[in-house]
This record gives sequence, C-alpha cells and structure tokens, in this order.
Amino acid sequence: MQNISNNINHTSSEIENMSINAARAVEGSKKVFETSNNGLIVSENAVNKIKAIQKTSIETFKVINLLGEESKKINEIVDVIKAILELTV
Repeated sequence: MQNISNNINHTSSEIENMSINAARAVEGSKKVFETSNNGLIVSENAVNKIKAIQKTSIETFKVINLLGEESKKINEIVDVIKAILELTV
C-alpha cells in the first residue's frame, strides 16, 4: 500500500513539474510574441520613413530639373541681350 502511495505522490509531483514547465513555456511564448510584434512595428516605421524619403527625393529631383530648365531660359535671354548690345555698340 505504501508503494502505491509513493507512486501517486511521485506522479502528482511530476504533473506539478509539467504544469510549471508549461506555464514557463507560455510565458516564453508571450515574450517571443511581444518581441516579434515590436520588431514588426519598428520595421513598418522604417518602411514608412524610407517611402517619405523617396517621395522627398522625387520632389527634389523635379524642382532641380525645373530650375535647370529655367536657367536655360535665362541664358537664352542673356544671349539675346548680348546680341542686341553688340548691335548697338
């Protein structure tokens, strides 16, 4: 009878250990989930910032091209003024 009682106590102890280990596994899984979720948020923020930089770069490129075109027009006007000046001198 003592042997059966010892077996029951041993089994109960093992079940309790498994329960503790399962609880630890759940806590570990929660931490992994939280960490991966935070990583996802950081990644999404980085992608959004990269998209904003890309948009700004495109807009800057357009402005620089426009300035280049306007500069060519100014040079043409200066050339006309020089030509007129040479005719009057």
